[in-house]
Amino acid sequence: EHKAIYLGDYGKWLYHKKEYNKAIAIAQKDLAYIQNHFSKDSCLILEKYYLLSYYLYKTQREREVISLLQNAELNLNSHCKYYVKCLTTLAKCYQNLGNYYKTITYYQYALNVLEPTAKSKEKIKYAINISQAYNELGGKSNIEKGRHYLLFADSLSQKTAFNYSTAYLINTALGRSYNFKETL
Repeated sequence: EHKAIYLGDYGKWLYHKKEYNKAIAIAQKDLAYIQNHFSKDSCLILEKYYLLSYYLYKTQREREVISLLQNAELNLNSHCKYYVKCLTTLAKCYQNLGNYYKTITYYQYALNVLEPTAKSKEKIKYAINISQAYNELGGKSNIEKGRHYLLFADSLSQKTAFNYSTAYLINTALGRSYNFKETL
């Protein structure tokens, strides 16, 4: 396990030094090592998938992220925090590629997997992202579905401490949802 820890740390260091391609290469080696030596530790494997996908995502290689994470489906462990991180990374990739249906699907998966006791801030963020994707799709039905998620985010924000910018985002998005030509 020590080799794996050092590889992961080295990859993170390279990434912070903006050596992105080297960080990706190290993350690939790290993932392969973990898969070969710790095949029963699905959460550790998921962590390595997430780290590699994060580096790829940050270098605008969305299609590679999608391919990587969809091939990792069998290794995913829904009780591991990296499962949700992988789902939201997929959602972000699809959003960048303009595939809002899949964006919504993966954010909904992430929202559904979160424990009822999970941080509301995460739930609020995912609900806002789902709403934005529905708005991008357009049409009265989609705008109303997006509004539903904004109202959900608003109800969560009433129960938790959150920052002013989140409240502003929710309220302005709700206002806009009533101001579309289809929903006016």
